Amino acid sequence: HCPISLEPQQSQITHMPYGVIQRIVEANALTYGEWGSQIIQEMAPLEGDWIIPKYGMDAFASSNLDQELRGRNIRNIIVIGFLTNGSVESTIRTGYERCYNVYCLPECCAACTMQEHIFSITQNMPLFCTVTDGPTLMQVLQQQPQQAQQ
Repeated sequence: HCPISLEPQQSQITHMPYGVIQRIVEANALTYGEWGSQIIQEMAPLEGDWIIPKYGMDAFASSNLDQELRGRNIRNIIVIGFLTNGSVESTIRTGYERCYNVYCLPECCAACTMQEHIFSITQNMPLFCTVTDGPTLMQVLQQQPQQAQQ
């Protein structure tokens, strides 16, 4: 779990935000510890799950995610969440560049519009990850040797 959350003064954000970051600032959204920055109950971490906060769109660029994954010899990552064409896509691209086996489950992602979501999963993501569904992904992972499943 890599939830995005910002300090109340949003000091991590440039003094001249634009695009999606401007929307976050204007809405005073994703403030650490406040509603909207917390993981929803349906996706709540289970015992043993990691919570690695991120402070920007890309989970790798603004956290120690890469160190944690490499330290545990984990090679497969499944990226889901909101914003399909923002945080999800950014994290997928970096995971690909860092040589992870990257998977995305579109039914577990969302964007501001269906058009943005569909464009991202059909045009951009296939260049950097395997876009699949849950049952198919489980079959693929079960066929991998145990060490490669991590």
